[in-house]
Amino acid sequence: MNRRQFVVGVGALAGSGAAAIGTGAFDSVEADRSVTAQLADDANAYLALSSTSPHSELNSETGLLKIIDIDALSGDGGGIGVGGNSEYYFDGVFSVANQGTQAVYFYVDGLDTFVDGTAELESLYVYENGARETPLDGDSGALQIGAGNSASIGVYVETGDVEVVPDGSSKNGYNDTATVYAKVDDPTVQ
Repeated sequence: MNRRQFVVGVGALAGSGAAAIGTGAFDSVEADRSVTAQLADDANAYLALSSTSPHSELNSETGLLKIIDIDALSGDGGGIGVGGNSEYYFDGVFSVANQGTQAVYFYVDGLDTFVDGTAELESLYVYENGARETPLDGDSGALQIGAGNSASIGVYVETGDVEVVPDGSSKNGYNDTATVYAKVDDPTVQ
């Protein structure tokens, strides 16, 4: 027997011996393990959201940020809300910071469903300051934020045919929730 055949034979014998001993396969397992998670308010979470204008509001009781406060979008000049058949850009409404350990893609989903019970807003989305035409909605765009970095986020509001009552206030009010995402994978890449 030459050396090459011997080595091949020993390798085959070792492989079949391991198979005879067992493969480590199992049908089921149950194991209890401890889980620890530190809860933090929005300002101290891995994805930190913070108010940078009167157009967003931090709830002092829960520490959670209302990222868009349309009632507060009017400002201090005496206005009480956004007008009908108009478009608004509000730069710097809130800030998002990546306080985690890896880059993530940030976007907000669900803003297209803001309704007042009878009428939808024509369009409502968030954008990175300086990129007003790119909705950060996970379909059209997502903002990559590196670990330790932050970005200023603005809000675009386009109202439709809104009925306004004689005192100047809108009969319509918009109140809904949206979902904020931070994912390692770019959601716009299929």
